[in-house]
Amino acid sequence: MEVLGRQRCKVEEELGKGGVQESSTHNLFDRMPSQHKVFKDDERIAEPVPIKSTMNKEGISMDEALDRILERFELMEANRRQEEKFNQIL
Repeated sequence: MEVLGRQRCKVEEELGKGGVQESSTHNLFDRMPSQHKVFKDDERIAEPVPIKSTMNKEGISMDEALDRILERFELMEANRRQEEKFNQIL
């Protein structure tokens, strides 16, 4: 028996008709929002980072701004690794 592309599983066939609740995996996704809707929700919730306005105020290019961000990230990582080493020593 096939309904909307759903085939009965082996367990359903062994137990007979009406013995089990529907187990289609499609039911799991019916109540989930589509990826497009999820992304739209994320855009609505997330606050934009004012990189361009900061760039305009300081008169720097996008490459310079990204370089500064990368430098700060690398510094944060170096500090984190250093703290981990200190904690291991103690």
